[in-house]
Amino acid sequence: MNRTLKNFVIWPLVVIFLLLLILRLVLAPIAKVNINNWFEQQGVESGIEDISFDLSNGSLTVTNLTANTNGSQVLALDQASLAWSWSALLDSQVKLNSIDITGLALDVERGPGERLVIAGIDLDKLSTPDEQTTVDKTDSEPVEWSIVLQQLKMNNFRLCYLALPQHDYCNEFGSLSWDGNIDLDLARISGPALPLNAAGDFRLSNLTIHNNQLERNLLGLGEFSMQQIDVNTADNISIGSIVLETLTAFERAAESGQTQITRLEKIAIEQLKLTEMSHLDIAEVNLQDHEAILVNLSTKKLEIDEWLAVFATDATENETAATSEKSTPFSFAIAKFSYLTDKSLEYQDLSLEKPFAANLNSIELAIKNLDSRKPEQASQLHYSAKYAEHGLINIDGNITPLDKKQSFDLSGRIEGLDLRDLSPFTANAIGHNIKSGQLDADLKLKADNNILASEIDLTLHQFNLDALSAADQEKIDASFGFPLNTSLSLLKDRENRIELNIPITGDLQNPDFDPSDAITKATSSAITAAVLNYYTPFGLITVVDGLFSLATALKFEPVEFDIGASDITQVDKTSLEKIITLMQDRPGIVVTLCAHTNSADRMLLVPETAEIPSDELKLEDEQVAKLSELGEARAAAVKVFLVKARIDAARLVLCASEHTEGEGLAGVEISI
Repeated sequence: MNRTLKNFVIWPLVVIFLLLLILRLVLAPIAKVNINNWFEQQGVESGIEDISFDLSNGSLTVTNLTANTNGSQVLALDQASLAWSWSALLDSQVKLNSIDITGLALDVERGPGERLVIAGIDLDKLSTPDEQTTVDKTDSEPVEWSIVLQQLKMNNFRLCYLALPQHDYCNEFGSLSWDGNIDLDLARISGPALPLNAAGDFRLSNLTIHNNQLERNLLGLGEFSMQQIDVNTADNISIGSIVLETLTAFERAAESGQTQITRLEKIAIEQLKLTEMSHLDIAEVNLQDHEAILVNLSTKKLEIDEWLAVFATDATENETAATSEKSTPFSFAIAKFSYLTDKSLEYQDLSLEKPFAANLNSIELAIKNLDSRKPEQASQLHYSAKYAEHGLINIDGNITPLDKKQSFDLSGRIEGLDLRDLSPFTANAIGHNIKSGQLDADLKLKADNNILASEIDLTLHQFNLDALSAADQEKIDASFGFPLNTSLSLLKDRENRIELNIPITGDLQNPDFDPSDAITKATSSAITAAVLNYYTPFGLITVVDGLFSLATALKFEPVEFDIGASDITQVDKTSLEKIITLMQDRPGIVVTLCAHTNSADRMLLVPETAEIPSDELKLEDEQVAKLSELGEARAAAVKVFLVKARIDAARLVLCASEHTEGEGLAGVEISI
């Protein structure tokens, strides 16, 4: 029998002993002296104002009991009342009709070697008058007695618990009550299961758990109630309903503004059944009106890490105290889990140069059929939320959240997501601000045994990026493998809209898997495929040396002119019509018009050079001017043709004419 169980049995026997002592002594002053003497034997200074008895009705009241060690108060009790039934003794039963305790403050300390000190009394050194007496219990008969408690009330309770080196908490609650019956059979107390039967209701209000190291509240609870409790031995427990109201956790530093990291107005659990302390069945769990804030500090540590460090210490202590006994694996099943809140879940990142903030609100989450015994069994999921003011998120499908190898088949939709909010993040990640942009997306999220095979159909409206610097521009261009802004312009239609299909694949268990890398690579591939599929069939892209490189090969078929001429031919007009169509469909495209002249142009415009070999040729300034004039006229002719087709002149950039000896281009090169 462990120490806790021994204490649970011993103290009721002590109560019986005290009752018998009272019957024998009768006089309250003598009882006070005995209590004070007992405390004194334990090295504790005590005081008690009054003890009153009503032996006919079976009641005892203790008023203003205090205990002190080393000048510090370790126990304070305003009043405790006990009422019992004498007649129950005839049935070998200690029947406590009620226990009523008001204003109890108690200090508990656990030291090295599991040494436990309660109210200044070291339980390992607890002395009794019969300390030297030994009793042989080998052949003793079982105790044919039981203890019954009908009503318990406690008000204004405070317990401070210190476990060296760092576990330091003070717990308080306003009131606690039990109404019903608790029956402990002492005859079977040494058996494998605690012989406890109980039926009734429990209520706790105004609970606070305060961490004395951080000087903040770990937990706050407005009210906790359990209705229709039915305990048939401690291994079989059923509860009709459990309700927690106004649950707060992880108080924040005073300068942070909001009071706590998380607050939940209500948790309701229906029809709970615990079998043999190893399996829990729940009909429904419902969470309502939750708000939370997660902050990444300027030190790049989460604000909650301060609390997690405390928990890590507590966990280490618990592992040290744990036994090596193997227990039955615990399992649970929840028929329905629902989460509904109109409040905000907020994330702040203060580690960025410009702080980033995002919030979800109006959240609905429902999961059906969770069973840890069947982790591979699919559970139905519904999720919807608002992002900021106008963004909408909806996801439905099946998941296996309890399986070690994740599988899911989900479909969803994102609408109206304002991308400007993400600028602090994109500035830090890719060196670009989002000048404007709204996102819509169709989601097909699939995974089979941790192998991700998902697909996202993105639509970006009015999406524009601004590079923070030339260096940032070069960096992201190198990451994508081509000029980002140029490629975005290519993909924008006449409504300034980009549509992309992005597959995302990978192994979720691979430690090197990074969803952001997968999205970048998928976006790069999608842009490349879109440009190839859209532009190549129109003959608008020249593939240099048989290799396709978006960074260098986005050049249209050039406009060729007759030797020495600057008039556009009918063939060239047909080619330019394709470019006009393209530029009308993609209003973000800006093209350069670069004119060229060749040897044939030179020999016609400057005939005196016709017989001079190219390697000996040296043109005079006037001769160069004639060729440049021809080139400029060719570029101007192309620009005028496009402007007449209602292409904005600002989208047509002229560059200096170039002359190349040989059979080079005699015309205008058009490139993005």
